[in-house]
Amino acid sequence: MSNTKRRLARFTGAAVLVGWAVLSLFPLYWMFLTAFSPQADTTTFPPHWLPQHLTFENFRWLFAHVAMGRWFVNSLLVASAVTCGSLLLNTMAGYAFAKLRFPGREQVFWLLLGLMMVPEIVTLIPLYIVANDLWLSDTYFILIAPFLASVWGIFLIKQFLQTLPSALLDAARVDGASEWTIFWKIVLPLARPVLGALAIFTFVGQWNSLLWWLFSRARPRCATSRSALRASGSNMRPSTVRSWQAHCWQPFRSLWSSSRSSVSSCAASPSVR
Repeated sequence: MSNTKRRLARFTGAAVLVGWAVLSLFPLYWMFLTAFSPQADTTTFPPHWLPQHLTFENFRWLFAHVAMGRWFVNSLLVASAVTCGSLLLNTMAGYAFAKLRFPGREQVFWLLLGLMMVPEIVTLIPLYIVANDLWLSDTYFILIAPFLASVWGIFLIKQFLQTLPSALLDAARVDGASEWTIFWKIVLPLARPVLGALAIFTFVGQWNSLLWWLFSRARPRCATSRSALRASGSNMRPSTVRSWQAHCWQPFRSLWSSSRSSVSSCAASPSVR
């Protein structure tokens, strides 16, 4: 291939990627544009693609008329608690399935995989009955406890830990390390990349969770940002809704930045052979 054709192919590929990036980022740009624009500018046709009159009025109205701070703290509390519990429990179960030997291990694992074929909506009623019998209704625990472990998370952790050399763990056992020591000081540090990925998926999934809150009907004081926005969104102006969405987007940016730096540092460190 000549240099001209190679440059043309590279330019075409770069143009396609740039165009796709612009299309992907446009909804985010429009959200921030309407959040900082007056109500009149958001309903005009044809729309203004560039900011005309920037204002903080939508955010002032939001803080003055709704319990935004309480909703935001509830979302942060529930998503963080589920993420931390999911990382711990899923990693422990994945480590057991990947590196420990016990009777019925394969049968139990395949049974868990079979549960992934059960639709989530089928489990709502039994899950609510169990949570209600445990007196978890009208508390934060009914939003947290059912999601502290997941089959998908166990499967993801197991598949990653299977790539770790068993000789490394056997050497630690020969040196007198207990299973807890091996898990905390060897397995967890080496599993940071997959833990970062699982943390992102779990946190974003719980932040956007709506169906379980509507079904469990937790108290309004336990409402998260997504559920409260749905309940009161009809009484808000569209530009105010965009302001709330822009405000709720901030944890995702922080989580993505911290997780990306963590995974990058792990990838830069020498791998265990």
